[in-house]
Amino acid sequence: MSIAFANSKPTSEELAAVATAFRGQTPQEYLDFLAQGNGGAAPNHVEICGSRRWRFMPVVEVAEAVSIMEDGYHHWGERKVAGSFPHVPIATDDQSNYLAYDLSKPVADSFEIWFLDHEVYPDGVIDCEGYRIAGSLNELLTRFTP
Repeated sequence: MSIAFANSKPTSEELAAVATAFRGQTPQEYLDFLAQGNGGAAPNHVEICGSRRWRFMPVVEVAEAVSIMEDGYHHWGERKVAGSFPHVPIATDDQSNYLAYDLSKPVADSFEIWFLDHEVYPDGVIDCEGYRIAGSLNELLTRFTP
């Protein structure tokens, strides 16, 4: 599966911001992915909550998304989480939902990938629902179809 990568590769400063977002646990598979380009469009689609177009986020957007998620109060199913949101978004769809690494669920040398359907309200509350879609980024990439 080929991704239409952005022309530039992440700078060392941008990679440092990603390392912070991952709390020093950046998966090697994601670093390998970023070595090809700084985000980019998936030319195909994947059946996750219906057929959607996904775009892998440039690393500056990854850090911004983590900051937004951590700054608010989050409702995750039945539990509320304030700060230390365990997900690091790496892709977004046309409805601003995320595909994200779940740092609370390590798998070998990586983390599970979750679909996060979220709403951000004016009072700062973020409602999230989601589910596991892949055991790793590499597994996720095999789910995209022509």
